[in-house]
Amino acid sequence: MAYQSFPGVRGDSDSIGKWIALQLTERQIKGKDVLDLGCNEGFFCLKMFELGAKSVLGLDYSEKYIERAKTHLLPEHENVVIYRQENWEKLSEYPDNSFDLILCLSAFHYSTSPDWFKKDGHHRLLDNVMRVLRPDGLFVLEVGMIDSTEKNWIPIQRIADVVYHGTRPAMLELLNKTFAKVELKGPSVNQGGDPIPRYVFHCFKTKQGSFTQTVILLTGDPGAGKSTLAEMICEGNAIYNLNVDGVLMTMSEWSKNENLRQMKLQPSRLKTASLEISRQFPTPFVEDFVTEIIEPIKEKVIIADSYTLGIPAIKERLVRRLHSAGYRVWQMNKIPSENFMDSMTPGYPSHALNALKYRYRDEIVDTQSNPAVQELLSSLAASITKGLIVEIGVLGGANLLHLYEQAATAGNRIVGIDPFEKIESYNGIPKNEVDANMRLMTETNYLQNRLQLERIIEKHKLNDIIQLIPETSETAVSRFNDQSIDLLFIDGDHGFHAVLTDLMIYYPKMKQGSLIVVPNTSWKSISSAVGSFCEENNLTSTTVNDCFLIRL
Repeated sequence: MAYQSFPGVRGDSDSIGKWIALQLTERQIKGKDVLDLGCNEGFFCLKMFELGAKSVLGLDYSEKYIERAKTHLLPEHENVVIYRQENWEKLSEYPDNSFDLILCLSAFHYSTSPDWFKKDGHHRLLDNVMRVLRPDGLFVLEVGMIDSTEKNWIPIQRIADVVYHGTRPAMLELLNKTFAKVELKGPSVNQGGDPIPRYVFHCFKTKQGSFTQTVILLTGDPGAGKSTLAEMICEGNAIYNLNVDGVLMTMSEWSKNENLRQMKLQPSRLKTASLEISRQFPTPFVEDFVTEIIEPIKEKVIIADSYTLGIPAIKERLVRRLHSAGYRVWQMNKIPSENFMDSMTPGYPSHALNALKYRYRDEIVDTQSNPAVQELLSSLAASITKGLIVEIGVLGGANLLHLYEQAATAGNRIVGIDPFEKIESYNGIPKNEVDANMRLMTETNYLQNRLQLERIIEKHKLNDIIQLIPETSETAVSRFNDQSIDLLFIDGDHGFHAVLTDLMIYYPKMKQGSLIVVPNTSWKSISSAVGSFCEENNLTSTTVNDCFLIRL
């Protein structure tokens, strides 16, 4: 039986399922030079041709597979799809910046024996992939990965051979050591005869990733200030401001409607017009809108200002089409103040994955603290000299980095406590109650945060001031002497019991006159925990910049 599956020919591998798991779009393939490492019988090479690749080169060490791949070639593939029997070592002879897209699917484990690794921990194949990849290129890796918190490469006995598979920390460390940006896209299909589950990574040569445009849907009622906000955001920036409602009202399919023509310049009647549009929004028109209006725009960020696109029937079709075309899609909408609290339901997905960004020198890290909270921490730390500042819940390390210069001048030490990928609950939700795939994505995100922060601390020689403790707060508390901490910032698990536990067990570690800061006053679980702690210990709290301040 063949390994790959083709139309009408079933193989050992679910090629279509694997293709879906790769999450590649036509925009990432069309007009690109593609290399498939370990191409096997050529299924994915032909898929690249089908989606408009400029050239496709498939390499495989097996003469048998290369000959089978050639049997699938048709006259129209000539001079576009080429197969070569080559060892991956030959990649070192290829010129720099040769390919836009490189695939390595279900094959990387053939290059994970110890002789593939250099003394500095780099990998010979991955270093060559990085070199031949163009600056805005993408490397897609589908690979077996062992779900473990230990960092190891483990030999696995398969039916026919023994191969090495990396644990999640080992794989991520290797990829992050080589590529500027690494994204875990999710699980791939299972493979018979291989007991290790497989996952798909997108790896980029630059921090910006491949040239993927972002469409931001800025929606809201007429007169809410959408256009003004769009103009403010776009001013002075390389962002395209697209007034969608104006465009939609003048496109030919709708301009035939006399009622719409009369409404198009009357904002007060735009809701009525948009509801009429939603009934006339056929799928072919979505295609026209994307190809004729969106795709010609070259800016990397497009703000689509529109009431109409906020209508679910329209938004659903448009977003699906934009995703299929390879766009990243975000939505911005005005949140009414009276409904804001009701929309804030504690839970791990939004808190764990949707972080703000903080720049430290040439680095960008995740943070959950907005600038106002960081400035509050700076002002509180300004009165401390030769003291100890502790943060529970580090995430990307933005607060540690933000306080570094000030701490170095004042002779303070900063300690960050976070279990990172070894997290046991998500804002009060036990780990075993969380969807397995979502948990994997979240834990992988945390692991990448830890690896990046450790690299930044080492690169910029910050370890004279900053100490990172990758443990739970309950485990780490034994490392501190009583009455040793001057400022404690608690921003870990937001569940009631987790916050209350942190307050209770670190209370004896605080100096007299010290401060505990707990952000997110709007979370009921946090406000309840702070209230219970203060009542139990006869303390009071004040609120500043969305933070509870407890003076001891």
